[in-house]
Amino acid sequence: MRMSIRPGAMVFAVAQSRSVAGDIEANVQRHLRFMETAAGHGADFLMFPELSLTGYEPTVARDLALTIHDPRLQPIRDMARELKMVTVVGAPLRSAIPGEVLIAALVCRPDGGGELYSKQHLHSGEESVFSAGTGGAPVDIGGE
Repeated sequence: MRMSIRPGAMVFAVAQSRSVAGDIEANVQRHLRFMETAAGHGADFLMFPELSLTGYEPTVARDLALTIHDPRLQPIRDMARELKMVTVVGAPLRSAIPGEVLIAALVCRPDGGGELYSKQHLHSGEESVFSAGTGGAPVDIGGE
């Protein structure tokens, strides 16, 4: 399929990816391939599904939970910077409150910075593993 994109238009992409259950390293590699493909289509923004770095695995989410500075996220941050593409990935995240795990969307920006969004409204059953988050600021993409 060939896309026709208006010059100067912002291009948004959504990755419909399948995660390897519980395998963060394999999922990071999958994310990097999706990022390269999206960039090849001119994407300025790429969003992955909820919990994309671990798969939706509530029974082991607490064990898989990352911190905001987890070094396994660095390849994604580096590629977002290299490709100049805002990239949003999903992961269980350890809260600042001991014992709490959030469903998080981690925003990796082209300037090396990032933001965090934590899911505020949990679905039935999620509260047995996850804590409700506080949301997050809107994502700024090219001043928009």
